[in-house]
Amino acid sequence: MSDERRLLSLIAADLRSRGWAVSMNRTIGLYQVDLFAAAPNGHRLAVELKAFPGSVHFATLTNVAALRSGLAAFGEPRTIPVLLAVGTATTALHELAQRLAVSFVVAPPTNDESATRELFVAHLVETARATFYDTFEPPGLTPERLTGLLDETASKQLAERVDFVRAPEAGLFRAGRRGHIDVYPAPPTRPLLRTSEPMLYGERWSDPLGVFSTAAFSTSPEAAIGRYLARFRRATTAEGRGIVEAITSFLTGSADPGEPPLTEGRVPADVFAEFLLLHVGFDQPPLLVDLDGPGTRAALAEELARLTSPAEVEPTEVDLARTKDRRLTWLAIRALYEACAERSVGPVAGVRYQDAAGPHWDAVVAWSPPTLIPLDGVLAELRPLSPIDPAVERAAEQLSLSLQ
Repeated sequence: MSDERRLLSLIAADLRSRGWAVSMNRTIGLYQVDLFAAAPNGHRLAVELKAFPGSVHFATLTNVAALRSGLAAFGEPRTIPVLLAVGTATTALHELAQRLAVSFVVAPPTNDESATRELFVAHLVETARATFYDTFEPPGLTPERLTGLLDETASKQLAERVDFVRAPEAGLFRAGRRGHIDVYPAPPTRPLLRTSEPMLYGERWSDPLGVFSTAAFSTSPEAAIGRYLARFRRATTAEGRGIVEAITSFLTGSADPGEPPLTEGRVPADVFAEFLLLHVGFDQPPLLVDLDGPGTRAALAEELARLTSPAEVEPTEVDLARTKDRRLTWLAIRALYEACAERSVGPVAGVRYQDAAGPHWDAVVAWSPPTLIPLDGVLAELRPLSPIDPAVERAAEQLSLSLQ
């Protein structure tokens, strides 16, 4: 079986000879990809190469699929995830790759390194040639237009129409792992809105120009914990089956060695190995835009209609907490950020809305800069969480989850 690093080097050299820009072990935000390649036509590929003694692992395929949202959060939303695998794969695994929109190719184990390289390079060239993503930039969404998204008059008018609330005096909460919940992520590094199609991946709240970053909070400990644990709920596909059931149906063999079985509605015990709750208090609670306020909803409906269509259209109210199209939430947060910069009554820290994860939970999204809700100040406290913590138990009960 060929050495992975040597094979990657051979692939990189071949692509460079074809005019590609290639870097190995490229770090993007929190992610590192084996090979980051930009084709002469501008299409970018994030390539992972794995060699297996037998069947390709299901987990490897899903990890590569998860790269899409991770890269989008750090400014690479149009990058195509690719898995190059040496081993064997079932038809079901190839079908799953198609559903996950992962470019996937398998080479049989062989000592013919040249043949494997040629197969993988040909696949990458064809992937870059194919139209995976439409790069058309519709009127109103070009970087030039976004640079001046709202003029001074429009910003002032939007700020005068939206509803404001104060952050709760009890403070705000985030749950998760150290290094994620106690820092603001880096802003995206390039404009994100470069498509005429809905964008169904990436962080819900990102600045399309990469000027500011965002962090999500909850207004109670159980809501913050629930936001994190909601990923383990039984979710349904378009066919009405559970996500775990749908994925399991693709698997014809036994689970990968060392991997726990997929169990819906249950929180794995290892989640609590480093599960923390961050509490941020306030001397003076900052102002927030109330996304659920009637004035805000009406103003944003008009603004989004104007920005997303070159023609006059009727305002359409958007449920920003639940819409799957990230273009709308990114436009909304950008417009509100610019509008609040014009507000004279006091600085605004971000937005508040009813969280889609729970019917009685409120969420807050803060922007930075300006950093009006610091995550590492004297009023910020971290404490560990366990399955027997009352707030964890309440969140799990609300989500109908069982704790291992």
